[in-house]
Amino acid sequence: MDQVGRLALRVPVLGWLLRDAINGLPEAKYYFAVNCLAVLVAAIYFIGYPFVITLALTMTAMALSLIVFMTAQDSFSKGNREDLAKMKRAPRRAI
Repeated sequence: MDQVGRLALRVPVLGWLLRDAINGLPEAKYYFAVNCLAVLVAAIYFIGYPFVITLALTMTAMALSLIVFMTAQDSFSKGNREDLAKMKRAPRRAI
């Protein structure tokens, strides 16, 4: 993920804005958010309804992927094998 961040900072205009938002004045974060919102509004204005549909479908896919990613984290064990063996040998209480 670190390489993707460094690559994003190398894009000419976007990199300058991101670098200023990260390392610049505290107000730079708000200016960056306003610039992103202005680009979104301009894209909706010029491209129109197909852009809104594409954006909504993309956000839906991202949300579903995030839900799957967050719930799948419990499927993989994070402990070592001895901890899992102790858990299996522990007596279970009857309900």
